[in-house]
Amino acid sequence: MPASSSRRTPPRAPGRAAGQPGRSRPDAPPRRARASARASRRGSGLTTRAAVLALVVCALALSLAYPLREYLGQRSEIAALRERTAQQEQRVAQLEADKARWQDPAYLRTQAEERLHRVPPGESHFVVKEPDRSTARQDTEEAAPRADERGERPWFGTLWESVEAADSGR
Repeated sequence: MPASSSRRTPPRAPGRAAGQPGRSRPDAPPRRARASARASRRGSGLTTRAAVLALVVCALALSLAYPLREYLGQRSEIAALRERTAQQEQRVAQLEADKARWQDPAYLRTQAEERLHRVPPGESHFVVKEPDRSTARQDTEEAAPRADERGERPWFGTLWESVEAADSGR
C-alpha cells in the first residue's frame, strides 16, 4: 500500500476472490435474497419458541388454578371456624361465670326473692299489679255498643245461615 493514499480498503475475508464482492460461496444466494427470507420468517410475529413458551405458561396456569382455589377456600373456612371457636369460648366463659354466681348463697337468695316472690320470715310482702293495657282495651270495647245491640248480625252468623240455606235447598 502506498503511504500517500489516505483511503484504506477493508481487508478481504478469507476465501473471497477479488472479482466476487459480497459472495462467500459460489452456490449461496445473494445477500438480498437471504435478508428477505429472514424478514419473511420474522414477519409472522410468532416464532416456535414463543408458541411453546406460551403453551407452557398456559399449562402451568391451568394446573395451578384449581389447587390455588382450594387453598384459598380452605383458608377462609379455617378463619370462619376460628371465629366460631372464639365465640363458643366466650359463651363457655359466660356460662361458667353464671354457674359460679349461682353457687353464691346471697345471689341464690336474691333470685328466689325476685322470681318466686319469697319473703323472709317476719316480713310482709305486697304485690301491686298495674293495670294491663289489654284490660284497658276491653273497657273501651265494652263502652262501645255491640253489634247485637245495633241490630246487626256478626259475620259468622250470616255465614252459618247461608250454609243452612244451601242444605235445605237440596
